[in-house]
Amino acid sequence: MGWHSILTDKEIIKKLFYILKPYKKDMIIIFICLLISILFNLCRPILNKDIMDKGFMNQDFKLLLILVMVMTILKLLNNILEFYKEKKRIYIAANIKYRLSKKAFEHMLKVKLDKINSTNIGEFMNNMEVDIMNISNIMDSSMFFMITQIFSILGSLIGLFILSPTLTIFVLLFIPLKYKIVKRVSEHKSDITNHFIEVQSEYAKWLYDTLSGLEEIRLFHIEHYKKKQFENKQSKIITDQLKLGKLEQFNVSVDTILIDSLITILYIVGANLVFHMKLSVGSIFAFITYTTYVTTPISSILDIRCYLSGIIPSAKRFYKFLSWEEEESGQNHICDVNEITFENLGFRYDENSNFVLSNIFFKIPQNGKLALIGVNGSGKTTLVQLLLRFYKPTNGSIKLNGKDIQSYDLIEYRNLFSVVSQEIYLFDDSIYNNICLYKDIQNETYEMAIKDSGLQEVIDLKGSDYIIGTNGEYLSGGQKQRLALARALVQDSPIFIFDEATSNVDTFIDIQLKKLFQDRLKNKIVIVITHQVEVLEYVDSIITLNHGKIIEEGALKDLKKTSAILNHMLKDRRNISDKS
Repeated sequence: MGWHSILTDKEIIKKLFYILKPYKKDMIIIFICLLISILFNLCRPILNKDIMDKGFMNQDFKLLLILVMVMTILKLLNNILEFYKEKKRIYIAANIKYRLSKKAFEHMLKVKLDKINSTNIGEFMNNMEVDIMNISNIMDSSMFFMITQIFSILGSLIGLFILSPTLTIFVLLFIPLKYKIVKRVSEHKSDITNHFIEVQSEYAKWLYDTLSGLEEIRLFHIEHYKKKQFENKQSKIITDQLKLGKLEQFNVSVDTILIDSLITILYIVGANLVFHMKLSVGSIFAFITYTTYVTTPISSILDIRCYLSGIIPSAKRFYKFLSWEEEESGQNHICDVNEITFENLGFRYDENSNFVLSNIFFKIPQNGKLALIGVNGSGKTTLVQLLLRFYKPTNGSIKLNGKDIQSYDLIEYRNLFSVVSQEIYLFDDSIYNNICLYKDIQNETYEMAIKDSGLQEVIDLKGSDYIIGTNGEYLSGGQKQRLALARALVQDSPIFIFDEATSNVDTFIDIQLKKLFQDRLKNKIVIVITHQVEVLEYVDSIITLNHGKIIEEGALKDLKKTSAILNHMLKDRRNISDKS
C-alpha cells in the first residue's frame, strides 16, 4: 500500500472527474433521465393519494380509471428512461475501462526497464486489473443510485411538508438519530474495507511468489508449510469478509427496526389526525411513502464514503504507476553507422549497489566484429543492455558516429540492431509472425532468413503458420534459437548482437555461422557474447571482462598466448571433444 502517498484524495477526485470529461454530453443526458425519473417517483404517492381519496372513497370509478392509467403510463415511461439511462451508463463504463487499460498498456511499453525488472509482474498485473475495475466503478449503477437518493430526499421532504407539517416533525427528529447510527457503521465499514484491500494485495503477492517456486516447494518438501501460509492468509481474508457481512446485516437490521418504529408512530399519530378530519386516509399512505423516500437513502448516501474507499486507493495506485519514468528519446537522426565508442563507461543499478561496469574504454570500427568473453556475472550482458539503451550509464558514455547514443531518436536508434540472445522471448503466435514481427517482409527475404538460420527443416515439418505457444513452448531449445536468428536476419539491421545465442545450436555452428560472418554479416558491425570457442575464429577482436572491467583485448591468435580465461575455454572444449 506504499504506492498511495503520491496524490491527495482531493486530487484523485479531480482526476476521476477528468476521466468523465469526454462523456460530458452523455452524462448530461443520464442526469436528465435521473431527474425525470425522480420526478415520476415523487408524483406516484400523490397519485396513490388521489386514487384512494377521490377514487375509492368517493366511489368515482371513471376518475379512478384515469388515475390508474396515468400511473401506468408514468411507470412505463420511467422504465423506458431507465433502460436508456442504463444503456448510456454501461457504454461510458466500458469505455472508461478500455481507455484506462489502453493508457496503462501504452505506458508500460515505455517505462524504463529497471523499474519493470524491480517489480513483481504477477502482483502488479493483478493489482492493475483490480485498480482499473475499481476506478471504472465511478459509473457503476450503485453510484447513480446513491446520487438519485439525494434528490429523492429533497423532493420527498417538500411532499411531506405539503401533506402534513405536524407529522413531518417526527420524521425530522428521526433523521439525526439514524444518521448518527449509520455514520458510525459506515466509518467502521470503511476501515474494514481498506484493510480487506491490503490483505487481498498481500495474498496476491504471496500467491505469485509461491506459484513461481513450485519446483523448489516440491523438491524440498515444504508443501505443508505453504499450506499453513495459505490457510493463514485466507483466514485473514475470510475474517474481513465475515466482518463486512455481519456489519452489513447489522446495518440492515437496525435500519429496519428504526424505520418500522417511525412508521408505527406515524400510523398512530396519523390515525388521530384522520379521525379528527385533519388528514385523509390517502394522505397517510402518501406520507408513509414519502417518509421511506427520505429515511431509506440515508444509509446509501453515507455508503458513498465506503464506496469511494474502494475507488480512491486504486486510483492512487494507478496514477502512481502512470508516474513511473519513461524511456527518454533524443532528437538526432542517424544517416549511417560508423564506429561505436565506449568512453570511461561505468554503471550500477542504484546508489546502494556496487558498480557492475567501470572504466570501460574500447572502440568498434565500421563493419567490425567483436567478441566479449568472461565468466558469468562479469558484465557482458549489461554492456549490451547499455548499448541498446535499456539502461543509462552511471558515468561515461557510449557514442555512435561521435555522438552520445542518448541524443538519437530512440525508435530510430533501436532499429539499428538485430539481436539474438539465449533468453529471447517468442510470442504465442505463428512462426511467420514471430520472425517478421507483424511487418511487411518480402517473401524472398523471409525465405533467405529461413535458409540461413537453419530453420528450413522446421518449416517443412510444421509450416510457417504453426502456433509455437507461450515463449515457444512447442519448440525445442535449438529450434527457438534458430527462429530467433531468422528474426534477426529478416530485420537485416546494420548492427548484429549475439548474446549467448549459439549455446543451443552447436551442430549448426560449424555449418552455417562461419558463412554468415563471411557473407551476410560481412558489412555489418557484429558483437558476440559467447562461451563457444568456434565463434571466436570469426571475429576481429576479443575483449575479456572480469568483475566489470576489461582485463584483456586483442586478436584470437595473440590472446591464445596470454589469456587464462581463453585458454580455460579452449581446455574445456578439448575435454568435451575427447569425451565425444
